[in-house]
Amino acid sequence: MAKNKRRKGGKERIRQADPARDGLAYKMLNHFIPYEVGMMRALFERLSAGSPSQLQRNAEIEAFHIHARNLIEFFTNDKQCAIDPRTFADSSYTVNGNFIPKKLESKISQQIVHLTHERTDVEKDKLSDSERGETLRFIEAQIRRFEKALKPEWQQGWRDGLTRMNFSGPVGPNPRAQQTTGPTGPIRPVHFASTANLVAGATNHIEATSSQPTAGALFPERASDMPQKTEIRTDYDRDRSI
Repeated sequence: MAKNKRRKGGKERIRQADPARDGLAYKMLNHFIPYEVGMMRALFERLSAGSPSQLQRNAEIEAFHIHARNLIEFFTNDKQCAIDPRTFADSSYTVNGNFIPKKLESKISQQIVHLTHERTDVEKDKLSDSERGETLRFIEAQIRRFEKALKPEWQQGWRDGLTRMNFSGPVGPNPRAQQTTGPTGPIRPVHFASTANLVAGATNHIEATSSQPTAGALFPERASDMPQKTEIRTDYDRDRSI
């Protein structure tokens, strides 16, 4: 179990940020975290409505759980997440490291994220529709707690981010949709006639985009001097590294 790091006198060290000065913290609250929330919600809707093919359903199930796991890491202040949720909240907010049952969280990691011995091809042992609903409810409860404790200076940025990252709506292509994650700039459409062409097309795309700016170059104002997040695991009584 990871130990909490404390100042002398026993007080927990919580990183404080100012939205007017801390550009990277603001991007987390206004873009990256709302993106995870918006994608998780939209994918849950799509899965509930039914998928036209097994391929699309598999992709949607996997994507839902990836976004859900990212939010679990944020709300539990996991070491994999770059920022502490209490950065944005008042003193009433506490991190609950056990808000989702360990068995369910482990199942997501074992069946979606990692190739482990616990992977299964037995249908009844796979992540079920009801477990997906439970995952959503557990995370939505944490989102509501977080929103209630948001400091005034962060509230508008959070609301704007959620509005912009609302991907819910009718199933079908959206010609006005913009790329919000992944490589910067548009990806050229490529028509592949074979697996060999697919590999060649992917190689050409990687070479064509290799000169694009990195994340550090996109956010130069704070990326270079962003202080390390202090790990604080309130009510955190188990090893989450799975």
